[in-house]
Amino acid sequence: MEQLTWGFIGTIVGALVGASASIVTTVLNTKNTHSLQKKLDLAKKEERHKEFQCNNLMLLQDELSSNMRLFFRVHLSDIAYYRQNPAPNKRPLIPEDLDVSIRESNQKLSILTERVEDDTLRADIDNCRNLLTKVSLATSESESSYAISEATQILSKLMENLGVHIRNLYKV
Repeated sequence: MEQLTWGFIGTIVGALVGASASIVTTVLNTKNTHSLQKKLDLAKKEERHKEFQCNNLMLLQDELSSNMRLFFRVHLSDIAYYRQNPAPNKRPLIPEDLDVSIRESNQKLSILTERVEDDTLRADIDNCRNLLTKVSLATSESESSYAISEATQILSKLMENLGVHIRNLYKV
């Protein structure tokens, strides 16, 4: 074969090898870029999830504190009633404004509790709320005092636990 033919074949082969290398490089770059983008999207999603849980837990702490104050008011109202009626034949009624506030607070707590990811923490919150409800169902001053005391201890532990969960969300 002539030199011109070999030169032409060499040029064609060189072009094919160059084009193939370019195509392989483009495919690899695209694959790597897609993989990196997927990891970045996953990291952003995880960060949004952590932020949502953290905000929810902080709102939950605030609402639990408000709810506890409302039940303290119920407790104080009960004590006043039982002291005025040493042998009551019925349970005292909760003042209407307080009843409405408790209902609204319980509604907020239900929503915030359902948003909590951790099943154990959600159960602890429900347990605390049930103990607080016992305050409003008490039929004597001693029963009301016992219920509020028990709820206060459980709420204190729950607040510590919520704090731990919030801090853990900030760990890298």
